[in-house]
Amino acid sequence: MLDVAAEVAWTHPDPDPEFFATVVGSLPGVVRPHVVRVARPGREPLVIVARLEDIRLETKAGYRTVLRPRLRCLTVVNGGVEGVETAEDAAAALALLRSALSGGEADVLRFLGLPTDSPLYRAATTIPPWLCRDHAAVPRPHWRVSVPDTLEDFLGARSRNTRQNVNRYRKRFEKEYGGRLELRRYGAGFDEDLERLCADLETVAAKSYQRGLGVGFTGDELQRRLMELGLRRGRYLAWVLDIDGTPRAFWDGTIHADTFFIGSPGYDPDFARHRIGTWLQMRMMEDLCARDDVRALDYGMGDAQYKQSYGDECWMDAVVHVFAATPRGLRANAGRTAVTSATRTARRALARMGAEDRVKRIWRGRLQGGAQSGAE
Repeated sequence: MLDVAAEVAWTHPDPDPEFFATVVGSLPGVVRPHVVRVARPGREPLVIVARLEDIRLETKAGYRTVLRPRLRCLTVVNGGVEGVETAEDAAAALALLRSALSGGEADVLRFLGLPTDSPLYRAATTIPPWLCRDHAAVPRPHWRVSVPDTLEDFLGARSRNTRQNVNRYRKRFEKEYGGRLELRRYGAGFDEDLERLCADLETVAAKSYQRGLGVGFTGDELQRRLMELGLRRGRYLAWVLDIDGTPRAFWDGTIHADTFFIGSPGYDPDFARHRIGTWLQMRMMEDLCARDDVRALDYGMGDAQYKQSYGDECWMDAVVHVFAATPRGLRANAGRTAVTSATRTARRALARMGAEDRVKRIWRGRLQGGAQSGAE
């Protein structure tokens, strides 16, 4: 099966055969890979890279998980469909995948990221019967930025306000901490000590609000094996900022097809006023600019102020589900739809009161506090 995936020049690391095999072999709950190739006379083949797995399909109200039924899921990885150019192509690909639902192999089909202007997104959200469609899908911005030859060129393309902020906080931070700072690089000719790297990242991640959400760096078997694979192939890079000998911030990611795909960066919230995440991002960008094999940086799906400030290309992506027309599948979809509808109503009410951002900050602060208490 993986030989089929090797035929394609994938633009995202997830369908890459070695990367995909590592995920299938390490991610708990995976039943088997599901790779499909359909030959088409006179055209490139249709290729789909997915995995069949047992998951807990989480539905959240804000940052709190409300529902998490156990389902058998056919998951199409990010960028895992090649050869879909028209509405007819998309319908054919969707029919192939939905056959696993009608055949009883899976309760739900999941696309981990579909551009909302793509034929496959339109097919997945319109072709299935109404009761089987994903009414809880939330499109999110996906930011990307070109990587020029120098950091000066990169900053020169940003707004005046952004440039001023970068310079002001950098000078203030370096003046206060001076020789107490140490920048350490991992991968591609630098330190490749996986144990030390994981310890550094854990020190920072344990204090982040992402830990309270159960996302970001966890140091589990899958993350460690993917980091090990990336280090061995010269594709994984990480930057760690030490202050007084203690890790306080990190950025990391993977190079694939001339693009650097970032992981989930983290920083110690005790140093938030110094903008240490921005300081370290500029050191990372400076190194990426000096490389010949990186022409773009992909910030991934999800919005954040730093992505808006530094990104120069944006589109909308969504995680999209299609549910089986079975009692189990329909029940899961109905519960998910009800919770999401109530959450959207609450968010609209908060937005009208101008309180949505404030509530979000308070909730994240509580998550950070919980993560720090757990670490202590």
